[in-house]
Order: sequence, then structure tokens, then C-alpha cells
Amino acid sequence: MRSIKDILNIRKSSKICFSNEALSALADLLAINIPLSEALFIVSDKKEQSIITSIEKRIKNGERISEVFADHIRGDVALYFRALINYLSFKEAILLAITTSGKKKVIIEKMIKETVYPLALLTFSVIGIYLFNAFAFEPLIQSVASFSPDQQSLYIIKQGLDIMISALLFIIVIAAAAFLYFRRKKHHVWLYVRLNRYFPSSMIKEYLSSQFVLYLVECHKIGVRTKDSIAILKSFKDQPLISFLAYHVDDAFLKGKSYEEAVSNRYLDKNLSAVIKIGITTGKLDIMMANYLETFIKRFSRYCRLWAKILQIISYALIGIIIMFIYQILFIPMSVIGGFK
Repeated sequence: MRSIKDILNIRKSSKICFSNEALSALADLLAINIPLSEALFIVSDKKEQSIITSIEKRIKNGERISEVFADHIRGDVALYFRALINYLSFKEAILLAITTSGKKKVIIEKMIKETVYPLALLTFSVIGIYLFNAFAFEPLIQSVASFSPDQQSLYIIKQGLDIMISALLFIIVIAAAAFLYFRRKKHHVWLYVRLNRYFPSSMIKEYLSSQFVLYLVECHKIGVRTKDSIAILKSFKDQPLISFLAYHVDDAFLKGKSYEEAVSNRYLDKNLSAVIKIGITTGKLDIMMANYLETFIKRFSRYCRLWAKILQIISYALIGIIIMFIYQILFIPMSVIGGFK
């Protein structure tokens, strides 16, 4: 019978996972046909050596290598690997999971890099206005009341700030509630269909189309045919939107439509069909799809920078308004004293 200490040690060791750097290096080694056992030995540091020992022990006990390995990877890599292993070999599944996850991470990091400062600036600006209106505005008005009793205009401004702050808080509450509701994967498709109906040319559609193309390109690189790739993407239950897009493309294939016709549906970017048509005509489909991804990344970066500038302008405007109010209030005593002279 196992002791409590043994059970705790097992639980602790099961949480140890390969680092992102190790997985990236592993993908590079597997891509040049280095055997898995040697590749794991090369990329593992002292901490990860315990993972290899655990893997070897569990395999000797009769467990499948795919199940054992999946317990020691995390995030998108683990999600992709568990879906891909049902269709591909171990090497193909882990290679595709690592490379796809890594490229998707690059796009997300670009977005975060471009927007984190403007969002933080806007957040602190709104908080600053709230604190000023709640704790500083009233005392400032009272401090100048002895110089100029008629401060009706300032109270009107304060009421305007109250309304603006209440509206912002209402929007934040609604946005938070919507986020909590739609973060559930079962609601993703419903939301996307509704957004696509009212915003048919949105950046969201381009982003999902790029992710769809990314999976296809990476599948082609390891020799998976297009129809087989679509079947794999349909099985991505942890990626409901990608599965949804693959379902519509596969349904078009079943109806006898060509590749460019299959991707020419209202849920994918309208430019994708033209790209695929040119790629098939020229015999350079993979190159055209890779160019489509590069073009999207550039467009996405410009889009993020545009919104970052808009958020910065709004933040600076809010800060400027507060400074202007403070200046006007502090200028009242000076103007009254000047009038006496």
C-alpha cells in the first residue's frame, strides 16, 4: 500500500512538463529525423530528466507512449497533440502540435505587445478620473466657493463626469459578463455566426481564416493530404471554431465542389478563395498559402497599432480634460484677486 508521501510525490511529478524551449528544440530535431529517444535526451535539462525517467518507466509498465507524453506537455500543444494522435503517427502529431502552437503564439504575442501599454494607459486614466471625481472635485469646488459663490458650471461638469463614469462602469460590467459567458467553448460558434452576420469583413474572420490556413500549411508540410487535413481539423473539439470552419469546407467537398469553391463560404475570408485558386493554377499552393499568412500577420500588426493609437489618443484626451478642469478651478481665485486690483 502506498504511503501519503508516495502519493504526493507522484502528483508532484505528474505536474512537471516540458518547457516551451525544450518542445521547440524537440520539433527541430524531429524534423531532421533524429530518433525520439535521442531528441528527448538532447533537449532535456536536469529537471526534465525526471520526465524522461517517468516516461520510460510508464512505457515499460505497458502504457502507450502517446498517453504518457501527453501528460507532460501543456497548453495548446497538449490540446493539439491529443486530437492529432488519433490520425497521425506519434512523430507527425507532436511535430505538428509544436510548430502550429508556436506560430499561433507569435501572432498572439504581437497583439499583446502592441496593445498592453495603451490598454493599461486607458485603464489608469479611467481610474484616475473616477478617483478625481469621487474625492478631489468636490473639495476643489468648495475651496474656491468663497472667492466665487456661483459655481453652477462646475457642478454641471461634475454631473457630466458622473454620467460618463456610470456609463463606463456599465459598459465594463456588460463586457465582463459577456466575456464570462462566451469564454465557454460551446458558445464560441454561436457568437462567431452572429458577428459574421453583422460584420462580414471583420478582423476576427481574417484571424480565424489565417489559423485555418496555418493548420493546413503545417499538415501539408508533413505530407498530409488536404481532405485528410480537413478531417483532422473537424476533430478539434477543443478548437470549436476551427472545427466549425472545417465542417463547412468538408461539407462542400462532399457536395462535389472544388477546393476554391469549398473555401468560398461566408465564414472564411473572401480573399482566401482567390489565393487558393491562384495557388492551384500555378502549382504553388503551399507558397501562396504561406504568403497569405505573412500578409495577414502584417495586416494584423497594422490593425493592432491603429487601435493602440486610438486608445492612446482617448487616454491623453481624458488626462487633458482633467488637467484643464483643475487649471480652471485653480484660476478662479486668481481672477477674483485680479478683479479687486
